Amino acid sequence: MTSEADSFLMGSGGRSAQFKDHGDQCFGTIMAAEVRQQTDFESGALLFWDDGKPKKQLVLTLLTDERSDEDDDGLRRVYIKGQMTKAVAEAVRKTGERGVREGGRLFVRYVKDAEPTRKGLSGAKQYIAKYQPPTYEVEVPLDDDGDGDDLPF
Repeated sequence: MTSEADSFLMGSGGRSAQFKDHGDQCFGTIMAAEVRQQTDFESGALLFWDDGKPKKQLVLTLLTDERSDEDDDGLRRVYIKGQMTKAVAEAVRKTGERGVREGGRLFVRYVKDAEPTRKGLSGAKQYIAKYQPPTYEVEVPLDDDGDGDDLPF
């Protein structure tokens, strides 16, 4: 995955994926992954749990086919926290992998809202996700004369 030094040097790039309405989705190839502390949407202040530990999120940068203007490079940041964490983790588990990897492909869709936990509040957004691990091609050397003696094993 992308190192902190690489991110500092090259910039994190990408616009945020938007999940405003049911059916909104983002799909692309994972270019970078970073665990960051969550921030308050309005003030930008760092967020903490009641016990003082920082609230964390996984920020994935996906290369998508989306382009909103001529300067749009198609990079989209997906901020994975809350119920989206459960959806992405389940998608990864279904592949037999133990985490997301650069070159893997991720699909996330906002599907509905949960029942509100208290009167006057909105229900938490609910997501579905699908993950495809990266594939690697292995080049097998050819046996020049067919007897197998010049193969590596």
